Amino acid sequence: MKKYVGQPFSNAQHDFNTTLSISEKRAVIVALHKLGVPIIVPASSSFQISNIKFSDSTILNEEMDSIIAQLNKGNCDYLFYEDAENHFSSNLRLNTLRELAKRYVNCVMKHSRYINDKISDPNNWISYFTPGELQAILVFYFRVHDNMFYEDNGNLKSGIIENLINEIEIGLWDNCLFWDYVAYQNMQNQNMLVNQMSQMFSPGQRNNECSREKDCLSDDCG
Repeated sequence: MKKYVGQPFSNAQHDFNTTLSISEKRAVIVALHKLGVPIIVPASSSFQISNIKFSDSTILNEEMDSIIAQLNKGNCDYLFYEDAENHFSSNLRLNTLRELAKRYVNCVMKHSRYINDKISDPNNWISYFTPGELQAILVFYFRVHDNMFYEDNGNLKSGIIENLINEIEIGLWDNCLFWDYVAYQNMQNQNMLVNQMSQMFSPGQRNNECSREKDCLSDDCG
């Protein structure tokens, strides 16, 4: 990789895949990934040790020297014994869900508007997703279907799409993406019931009921 300093990591991926055998790559790939080599983990397919892909970030000489120093010190020896396929496939579902959320933001929310106190999405936006994909992002959909993201004129606030994409990528929306929609609905229904019960038994409500009772009694006595 030091041969490609100043160039994108992706320029080195062919050399990497052809210079090392599959068994050699399997032995070192987890350590390289943990040390900061930007290996692309596929979002919707299994990890292929035969064709490792790198991102386009730039290879820096000082970073390569730091990786070599860490390896020479033996700080990463235990990583040579980790299973490469398990390491890269363990987050497959998470990466898939994040990609679905980003697709919704880029393809649907980006073209939505807030009109007459209602968020209006593009027609047939559901066609961007399979039934299973739609089910997976329903909680996320309802959480971002909020007028807080829109200006008074109905347009999305400036920079909101970029901010959401960044938040999805760093994991701030992971809880929503892993939240089962049925469980989310149950929670919403329970909250609604609690609010209704609180209003029924609030002091103001009880005073009103007492007043009505007194009026009824007065009428009866009259």
